[in-house]
Amino acid sequence: MTAPTIPTLPTAPAPTDPTGVFNSRAFAWVAALTGWNTAINALVTWLNIYVNRFPIVTKSSDTSFVIFDDIGAYIRLTSNDAKTVTVGELEDLPQGSFWNYVNVGTSNATFTTADGVTLIPPAGATLILPQNGVVSLVYESPNTYRLIGSTVAA
Repeated sequence: MTAPTIPTLPTAPAPTDPTGVFNSRAFAWVAALTGWNTAINALVTWLNIYVNRFPIVTKSSDTSFVIFDDIGAYIRLTSNDAKTVTVGELEDLPQGSFWNYVNVGTSNATFTTADGVTLIPPAGATLILPQNGVVSLVYESPNTYRLIGSTVAA
């Protein structure tokens, strides 16, 4: 979800304005405050949801998908079976968005991609996350992600 934008307020009245100009600007400025206040509240709500939030999310399934609502989360993969995490296309994704993964299950977790998505592994490594391995998945550019962390060596 894209952050709400704050509209520009009209020119505020100044004490040095002639009476007619002052009144005209004052009425326009006060009228614009209602929409401006609504936009500010929407932005504050968005910031509270999407900025500096690091919830712990548990994924117990053998298959999971990278989703927008988990941005910034610490994601625990708990299944003891082999796991697959699929990275697909996400709309309106801010560059630099990230997800943190730890594989606490006994079997490996493998990161895969949907068609048209590129996932770059750590240097000299694979897209396989071993037990107790920790990685960050970072969105670099449209449909390009990078894994940073402890995956199985190539």
